[in-house]
Amino acid sequence: MYPSNSQRIEQQLKNLKHKVTCGVQFFDTFEDFPATGKECAVYVDKSTGAFFIWNGTAYVTCCGEGSTIVAQGIQGIQGLRGLQGLQGLSGSYGLANGAFFSTLSQSISTLGSVVPMTFNSEIESNGVYLDNVASPNLNSFYLTNPGIYNIQFSAQLLREFGGSDAHIGIFLKRNGVTEPYTGTYLHFNSNNTYLVAAWNFFVTAQAGDYFQLMWTVDDLDIQLVYLGEDSILAGVPETPSVILTVNQIM
Repeated sequence: MYPSNSQRIEQQLKNLKHKVTCGVQFFDTFEDFPATGKECAVYVDKSTGAFFIWNGTAYVTCCGEGSTIVAQGIQGIQGLRGLQGLQGLSGSYGLANGAFFSTLSQSISTLGSVVPMTFNSEIESNGVYLDNVASPNLNSFYLTNPGIYNIQFSAQLLREFGGSDAHIGIFLKRNGVTEPYTGTYLHFNSNNTYLVAAWNFFVTAQAGDYFQLMWTVDDLDIQLVYLGEDSILAGVPETPSVILTVNQIM
């Protein structure tokens, strides 16, 4: 037994995988279709079971039995924009770095003063550079890239005179403000004593941040001393008063 037109239509609609924004419209005969159709709809002639779409100027058959309508459906709601990724490192050399030292002995003239260590020589400067902050000497190192940095230094200390105990305190400043938990003391228990202050700091910095190595003493005979070649032992090269290296690690 052959299916009726209505049964055929129903079956064809079940077989359609359509995305039709205006739906499916049924008419008894083709002659009952509206004079101007809508491009977003499917029109069904129930007398024949034929399917039509409007192509902008006329009705055309769109599919036979078992065919699929591929009319464009309604656009879904746009999803939320994802989080912006981290900015890539700038510069042609990748991670920033800098290395500097001083060939000048440095001292403090007034008890209670806290002053920055200064530098006058450059070994390497790529995204890290020296500048002045309220001083004629280069005492601040600026970071061009944001990221995590390892700041390392060594300072050659000398106390030439004085017999009582004395101390030096060293810490880090960022943008003119003391960095918490960066202080360290060294102790002198006699005169004519050499010590070396050498350690490092890990900091997370923004582009344009600047840092200073600060120091203060309770005895004005303590200095950051520059020693020339063979000053104490033959064959030993020059000893800078301060050496600074800054490396971006992330």
